[in-house]
Amino acid sequence: MGGARPRRDRSDRSESHHPSRTGSSRCHKPPCLDLDLLAAQAVDDADERSTSCGGRFSILDIRPGAIRALSRTGVAAERDRLDGVLAEITERATTGVYRLVADDPPAHVKAFMATEPVRAKVRLAGRLDVLARPGRSLLPGELHRLAPNDDRSALDASQRVAACAIAGTDGLVTVTGPAGAGKTTKLRAAFAALASQRRRLLIVAPTLKAASVASRELGAAASSIHALLWDHGYRWGLDRAGAKVWTGLRVGEVDPSRGAAYGGPTQYVLRSRDRVVVDEAGIVDLQTANVLVELAIEQGFGLAFEGDTHQALPVGHAGAMGSAIRHANAAVELDTVHRLRDHEYAALTLRLRDAGDRERALAVAVADELAERGHVDRVQHHDAARERMIDAYFEWHAAASE
Repeated sequence: MGGARPRRDRSDRSESHHPSRTGSSRCHKPPCLDLDLLAAQAVDDADERSTSCGGRFSILDIRPGAIRALSRTGVAAERDRLDGVLAEITERATTGVYRLVADDPPAHVKAFMATEPVRAKVRLAGRLDVLARPGRSLLPGELHRLAPNDDRSALDASQRVAACAIAGTDGLVTVTGPAGAGKTTKLRAAFAALASQRRRLLIVAPTLKAASVASRELGAAASSIHALLWDHGYRWGLDRAGAKVWTGLRVGEVDPSRGAAYGGPTQYVLRSRDRVVVDEAGIVDLQTANVLVELAIEQGFGLAFEGDTHQALPVGHAGAMGSAIRHANAAVELDTVHRLRDHEYAALTLRLRDAGDRERALAVAVADELAERGHVDRVQHHDAARERMIDAYFEWHAAASE
């Protein structure tokens, strides 16, 4: 699969997104400043800090970015002149972003989104739709035949469905569930069934450590997502405004990072019908997911996103896992916690994940039950909460070292 392929623009941000960025700069004497570039930098600054708010930011979020962008130019002038420049940078920034409301909102309302995250969500949805080519999951009898040495009696009903989906031929599969739901046991069965079909299973994760753990437990090949993408010619860097961009190399094209021609993938060569499982997929950001799905479409292998949407968010923009679930040919929810010996507490953790609505949350009284079991410490102020967390960490560390 290392042959040449047509070059595509894999940048998740291009200069065309800011048509006025490369235009003539407005000159303030002294000095001359590229206000469009500074506005783009202010938007990138606000966008980077907006990930916990779904990518939304306000005018008050843009202004600090404008201040930082202007300060990096080294300009020195009277306060009144600088205030005027900052106001113009902020105004230009608000004209180049996606507005969530039609009217001009109050300065504190998070009514804007950077254009690129919006386009990335639309782009990912379209690519996932292409990737989700129809196939089918294995039947339980087929799983038994293809993985004869695997202990399927250890699989519960949802694990069995997940293993059949991963080892099947659907282009896009998602598996969600809490920690301790038996991910390794289920993947071991899927790995054996795929091997019997002469299909490769590659496990990738956002971090190399997570991928290495999966590889050690299963014996399957594993990699970080970025190592896989790098091997297939994808590179990442920053644009003029400091935003992350992805590009792709054709076979034979000079790799600027190495000063030599790119010769195609060598470590992670994948074939059509192979299966790549994305572990901890809930923390994969939109940009990385876009490039990974594009690679899956080009190479013809299937993707299985596996993770927990209730755990940590990505470092970048969230939404990739949710979009994958909506477009998946097979979306499986693991519904049993196997790791915890206290079955009542295991059931409690599942209720905590699925409050439903306010009335249901109050009815199940999960918070009260957590407090009654001693899992919640009540404090009077933030400093006391910080001290309690520090104490709890050292208590846990001391217990673990005994």
